[in-house]
Amino acid sequence: MKRRLVISNSRAGFTLLELLVAAVVALLLVVLSASLLGSLVTNTASSDRRTDAFREARAAIALIQRDFTNLVPAKKAAAYLALADVSLASLTDKSLSPLRGGDEAYCLAARTLDPANATSGDVAAVGIYPYWNPAIKAFELRRFYNSPQGNLSASKLPSLRKSYHDSSASPKIALAKDVFMPVPSAAPGRPEDEVLAAYVWDVRVLALDENGNEIKSNAKTYPIIWDDANFVGPTIPTTLAISFKVVSPTAGIRLKSVLPNLNLGEPAAIWMGESSSNQRIKDAYQRYIAPNAYVFQTKVNIARP
Repeated sequence: MKRRLVISNSRAGFTLLELLVAAVVALLLVVLSASLLGSLVTNTASSDRRTDAFREARAAIALIQRDFTNLVPAKKAAAYLALADVSLASLTDKSLSPLRGGDEAYCLAARTLDPANATSGDVAAVGIYPYWNPAIKAFELRRFYNSPQGNLSASKLPSLRKSYHDSSASPKIALAKDVFMPVPSAAPGRPEDEVLAAYVWDVRVLALDENGNEIKSNAKTYPIIWDDANFVGPTIPTTLAISFKVVSPTAGIRLKSVLPNLNLGEPAAIWMGESSSNQRIKDAYQRYIAPNAYVFQTKVNIARP
């Protein structure tokens, strides 16, 4: 009797259904991984944009604190503190004057460590102001600085005395417009003022007394100019509360291409449109600018005479 050899294959292959299930699972894993990676990249880019915006804004805050902490009360000599739109008055192109991006602040600041003992050679005129830059279609925060080595000592402050606390002195008052002369754009003999941070708007400067109340002159909290000859009220505020809004350069570049196409007129109105009476401008601000905006603020304690 012949024996028949039977060979069986115990290693059965995958069925078509199993292959399809494995393929679907693999595809889901790939999609999930791609989604997580995309989210990570987006969050990193967003963090980088915030860092860029914060870097310039923090540097601006530090410089503002340094400048205004060293304010020198130049009694009866000159305007030594001014919260007023000086830069708009100095514009040669008056068509830009309505483009106001907030408050301006200027002071006479000691370049020594002791403002009380500052002499004429130790004092500089400094200030901050928002400026509409048509090239980037946005506001910038500019810093005005004029030292005794510049036009300041030559012609702008002829009445300053070496002792800024000499109450018996009665020279002619040097007005704010003669002391603080910002240069938003390059002028003969002077380069344009330094840009502290781009895409900054809604600059607010409040003068506070020792109780934290806003100081008023002629029922106004802005503009106010202190020169100890025309100002009725406290000689000098105890604190300046300064704040501004900023967006990252990436967001600012994107807004440059978006805002002009909304047909709402000059984009400056949209940047300052948070409280606009025009509902379309207000809506545009809330949709395009507000989601990208960050607020920076500081309080500067003023040296007392």
